[in-house]
Amino acid sequence: MSLKKHPICFVNLNNTWGGGEKWHLDHAKHLSDNGHEVFIVTPENGQLYKKAKEANINLFGTAAGNMSFLNIVKLFRLKGFFKRSNISKVVLNGPVDLKLAGMAAKMAGVPDIIYRRGLARPIGRNPLNTFFLKSVIGRLLINSKHTGKVFLENYPELRGAIAMETIYNGVESGPFRVQERPAGSRPVLGTAARFSHEKGQDLLIEVAAKLKSMGHDFELHLAGIGETEEKIRKTIKEQALDSHVKFHGFVEDISEFMRSIDIYLCPSRYEGFGYSVAEAMMAGRPVIAFHVGSLPELVAEGKTGHLIRPFDISDFTEKTSSLLGDAQSCMRLGKEGADFARKNFESGAQMKKFEDWLFLV
Repeated sequence: MSLKKHPICFVNLNNTWGGGEKWHLDHAKHLSDNGHEVFIVTPENGQLYKKAKEANINLFGTAAGNMSFLNIVKLFRLKGFFKRSNISKVVLNGPVDLKLAGMAAKMAGVPDIIYRRGLARPIGRNPLNTFFLKSVIGRLLINSKHTGKVFLENYPELRGAIAMETIYNGVESGPFRVQERPAGSRPVLGTAARFSHEKGQDLLIEVAAKLKSMGHDFELHLAGIGETEEKIRKTIKEQALDSHVKFHGFVEDISEFMRSIDIYLCPSRYEGFGYSVAEAMMAGRPVIAFHVGSLPELVAEGKTGHLIRPFDISDFTEKTSSLLGDAQSCMRLGKEGADFARKNFESGAQMKKFEDWLFLV
């Protein structure tokens, strides 16, 4: 069977760059390197389009919004692309992709339509969503057990009715070599995420203010961009934390960022997987996070870091304070975390799992 006759198409209609976009690009590149003909459908002005073009992945540019599935021109243009390209498998990323590209793929007769759910939020129960979930997708791929549990909350009848597979996100282990920071340097706390209410940077600033009031000398490094950044900057000034906090913006080399910190703090209000947590663990950094979403599947309390009751700022501060003064515990937790990450999240193994699962049908 010639792989060229069975092209695969990843659809991600987000303009922004995040974990979902990285997942689609990494897996498209993996399949392409293994001889499969691969396409990505994504907006031409988005980061995914730019990065996929640099990787020589076949591209089809289109923009879309939540109601674009009602746009007949967009719908039939995408349908035509699927038919012309003889697409055999479509991997969808989010609700917009499900509605527009899912329907177009169904109309084009694509035999295998997969919905990858990486967001740990319930899907609203309404006739429109029910139609797309039951009539369009054939298989469901989830990035954590928690994401699968949340998915089924409003659609319990889909349990057993749709093929569902859990494959954790992968992290390339090579760049995240475990490396100790110089002894005696100012301790560095860090987090890497888009600036949003979901990611909880506002909670982290509360922690930083408490650490300062306790007399700790530290730096807090924030990587990422997003809609709440200006509000966070304003709060930092109000709390007189300017000398303690450093903004890195969008970070290209996240492995270098992880090696530059001592402790990784994850103040997220919810997480579908926690890409940056896995990356921090891969780099041998202990993690402190709230006990939300999939994070208990990554962080083992007292073994690879600490899980804090949501959203207990005092306990989060206390656990951070204790590690700031205990280099040996940081090393022990970091080593356990690195071992766990390499066993469960190494990218090559996870992408091979995906490839094997993809061609089961």
